[in-house]
Amino acid sequence: MDSECWEFNGTIATGGYGIISFNGRSYGTHVVSAHLFKGFDLDTAAILGLEICHICDNRRCWNPEHLFVGTKRDNFDDMLNKRKAKKSAIEIILLAMELNKGESNGT
Repeated sequence: MDSECWEFNGTIATGGYGIISFNGRSYGTHVVSAHLFKGFDLDTAAILGLEICHICDNRRCWNPEHLFVGTKRDNFDDMLNKRKAKKSAIEIILLAMELNKGESNGT
């Protein structure tokens, strides 16, 4: 990754992600970036369980070179593989439980 983060300086949501209005709905800036630059389909993504993940781990970044499409599991595995988990052990356990619950429900 040779390029720098494009940090969003507008409204920041509680989770630390940039948020904007696009086509009458609120989205994360990284999601709109993936839609505009990579063709990410906003309408079917949730149905398919897809989300936009950050290679750079910067929630305010909307540089399309730093984004990839994945599942919650992909994002979790990416975080663990980098060993940059800034979450507490309890948060990681709760996230893992949520992922396992979704997988057991067929989602």
